[in-house]
Amino acid sequence: MFAGGTLLEVYSGLHKAVTVIGNAYFNCLREYLYLYFQMKHYTEIIIIDPQVRFGMPCIRGMRISVSDILGWLASGMSEADIIADYPDLTIEDIKAALAFAADREHKIRIAS
Repeated sequence: MFAGGTLLEVYSGLHKAVTVIGNAYFNCLREYLYLYFQMKHYTEIIIIDPQVRFGMPCIRGMRISVSDILGWLASGMSEADIIADYPDLTIEDIKAALAFAADREHKIRIAS
């Protein structure tokens, strides 16, 4: 159940709202709902293993670290550019790296 109905009922209600709020807004909501219900928690994707890159947080045991992804995004690469260069990565991996960094930043602020 989701907010008083099944996900299908919520999706159907959003679909009917297209005529009122427009396609662009609806597409954003649809993408958000898809990611919300489909995306794994970053702890299922980000692995910290002392044997891989000296214990840096990496994607699913690959040698691609969270800091690598953050650096690529900060340098202006798009998600599509990163995936083109590293086809083993997925959009979900990139979003997990961002979620990991945001959570780590949040924890540091709370601790200080």
